Order: sequence, then structure tokens, then C-alpha cells
Amino acid sequence: ALRARLRPRPPAGQNPSANRAMATGSVVEASTALWPLLLTFLHREIGGEVRGYDTEGRVYASLTSLWRWELDGELSSGLPPPLPDTLAAAQAAERQPASSPAPAAVEQHAIRESASQAWYGDGFDYWESEENCPSSDQGVLGGFAHLSPLDARDSHAFLDALATKCPELRFDVAADCGAGIGRVSKVTLLPRFGQVYLVEQSPRLLAAAPEYIGDPDASRARFIRAGLQEYNPPASSLDVVWVQWVVGHLHDLDLVRFLRRMGAALRPGGLVVIKDNVANPEEPWTFVMDREDRSITRSREYLVAVCRFAGFEVVLEHLQRGFDEGLFPVPMIALRKVREVGEVATAGGGDAEL
Repeated sequence: ALRARLRPRPPAGQNPSANRAMATGSVVEASTALWPLLLTFLHREIGGEVRGYDTEGRVYASLTSLWRWELDGELSSGLPPPLPDTLAAAQAAERQPASSPAPAAVEQHAIRESASQAWYGDGFDYWESEENCPSSDQGVLGGFAHLSPLDARDSHAFLDALATKCPELRFDVAADCGAGIGRVSKVTLLPRFGQVYLVEQSPRLLAAAPEYIGDPDASRARFIRAGLQEYNPPASSLDVVWVQWVVGHLHDLDLVRFLRRMGAALRPGGLVVIKDNVANPEEPWTFVMDREDRSITRSREYLVAVCRFAGFEVVLEHLQRGFDEGLFPVPMIALRKVREVGEVATAGGGDAEL
């Protein structure tokens, strides 16, 4: 997975129309029981109405309808029927009986694992393009390079606060996940950690990182070409896993899997830090899906619920200050593993193997 762009949020009160629905579930193959467990848990944790839209104008009245469209709809045979152009109509449509299972019936029709490949392939193609993302601060920040000093300032303040709150935290080895050209490593992590692993899927961006970081700091960096959906560091090897503007490129189940692998890779006292856009809490959307680069902006409640399902709790949370008016809010969330790998919090309170 690659990094999410800094992007303006939509105008308050925007209600995008939609002209296509997710495909019916008649050809969806049940490949795993984890999707229904996860989606049921997320709906319970988020609470209230779950709603979202994408940049092509579709409206979604559940996470089930979102992910079945994104990960399976376009691989299904036939054309999908029209989708109602208002949220209320979409919700009513989901309540109607149908010849194919309703979107809520995820326990009978899990999302196909193979469908994830198209999701990640589209994201890879977008960020590997020099036209979309030049190998510069301006490129990786989507035209907002002037925000880099503010970003670094608040990230350092957050690390200072973590050092005070968590005295057992060590600052020896960090992973910069979705590292791009190494901007976060250069301005935030290498000044604080003895060694930093830069994990990046784009060979073009990763190749630019050593020169961008420069000597002598580049000698303390290690460069790993991998998507976060596959990155699997050795057990007990990292003090901090820093994940900035990239979790939106992982679908929910792969985000859970990624977090659990990172939990196994943490040393005693280690933490995962997520710094990312979240949906504006003053607007009625749980998520916004960007179809161009295949990334999702989750609400803060949605994001934290995914982390809780993966076995983590929030240790400390700060909000980035000073960014331009109209951008999504950007929290910094430090997470501590509280359950062992292999235990999943389910809606029923039991455990399931991941």
C-alpha cells in the first residue's frame, strides 16, 4: 500500500449522487469468515448510522456495501443495477428483499480474497506514476509541501509526549511504513532513532530515498520494497512502527492483518503510531472513498474500531495543528498491543483465528 494524499475535504453538507450499485452477491465466493466478524464488530463499535460516498458519486449505507463493491462488484458478471441517488433511498434499498442476498448478509457471502489484487494494483499504478507523484516533497504531499515543517513539528512534539507517558518506550529502531522518498524518515524518525527501516512499495520512490535523505543519515536507513499488505518484519525487532498517510490504502481486513503483524514485531514497550486523515466529524459521513488512487478516508471512530479489532488500544492521541483550512483533520494515534496475535475481538466477545 502507498501513502494517501493530503486532500481537501468535501464541502459541508455535500450529498453526492450515485448512478450504480454494488453488484449482487450471486457470484461472490465465501472465502473467509473474518469479513463478517470484522464488519459486524465495526458497525457495533462505530454506532449510529454508517454512511459514506465515493468520488464517482456512489452512496453507501453500510460498510458491507462499500467493500463488496470495491473488492468484488467490478469482478462480478453482468452490470449492477442503478443505485438510488440519496442516502435514504440507498438505506431503503438495502432493507428490501432481493433474489440475491442483501448486503448485510455477509455471513453467507464473504468478500473474495483474490479481489484485493485489483485494489492494490490500481493504487500501485497511481503512485508509481511520475506524473501523479513526482519524487519530491511537493509530489508526495500532493501539492502541500509547505506543510512539511508543521507536520514535523507536531510529530516531534507527539514523540516527546510519548517519551514522557511511556518511559519504557525505546528509541532505537523504527519502521517508516509507506515511506515514499523518505520525507518522514528524514524530518522525524532519523533525528530520533538510531536506525530506521523505510518500507515502500513503489520502486521509483524508494530509489529516490537515499539521495533525498542524504549523508550521513542515509547510512542509518535500511530500504525495503514491500506493500504494507505483505510487510512482515521479524518478531520483537521494532520499537516504533510509524504509519503516516497510508492506512487508507489498506482495506479493513488487510489493515487488521497488518496491525497484528506489527504487534508481533514490536519489542516490549513498543508502539504503533498512525498519523492520517480522518473524515470531518462535523459532517455526516463515516468514510469517503477515493476511486482514483483506491484509498479510503475513515472517520476517527471507524479507524480506532479497526485497531481495536486487531487487538490494540489507544495510548495517546494528539491532533495536528496549523494545516490549511479545508483539509481533513489529521490525528496522531499511538497504539499499544493488548491482546496476543491470534485473538480477535468479535461481536460476540469470543476469539477467532486470523
